[in-house]
Amino acid sequence: MGCTLNYRNRLTFSASMIGYPLDGQKSHGDAEYTYALTWRMTKNLTLTYANYTAAFTGGRGLAGLNEGRLQLSRRLPPVSLPGTTRKLGCSAFASAARRGTENAGLSCGLPLGDKLSLRMTGYLYLPGAQRDSDPDYSYSLSWTVAPQVTLTWSNYANNRWFWNPSDEADRFLRGGSLGLTYGLRF
Repeated sequence: MGCTLNYRNRLTFSASMIGYPLDGQKSHGDAEYTYALTWRMTKNLTLTYANYTAAFTGGRGLAGLNEGRLQLSRRLPPVSLPGTTRKLGCSAFASAARRGTENAGLSCGLPLGDKLSLRMTGYLYLPGAQRDSDPDYSYSLSWTVAPQVTLTWSNYANNRWFWNPSDEADRFLRGGSLGLTYGLRF
């Protein structure tokens, strides 16, 4: 369950609690809560402090509040796709964390129709800095079932290209999670 508060379209705070109803469903490192505080500095530039892997278990309690990642993102001009009216929307980013690996990357979203969209993100690391658990890429596919209902399949876990293997890597399209979102506005 999550909530998002938006203040004058410049400052946004999002938080969510995550439950795992089936025994053995939660893996080590899976989030129990997440948060993100985003400041839209200009039309194309945002600064975000977020943690998408925070947990109450393991004696960590609320330690996840100071274990976030600081990310500076710049929205790039949309790219028109040949033979269609669709546009690829991308942003470039650089991020750092106290207990993580610095990275930079490119995140792009593409509408695949009126109700279907795809987002992929590629990550770059300094030579020798990428840990086994750091992904090369992540992806999500979202389908708007109804105006307030969205079904999303996503994988933000340790996805790796075949030329950059990891012992912790998921096989392409094998990992991931399915989420159902019902949005309320008040």
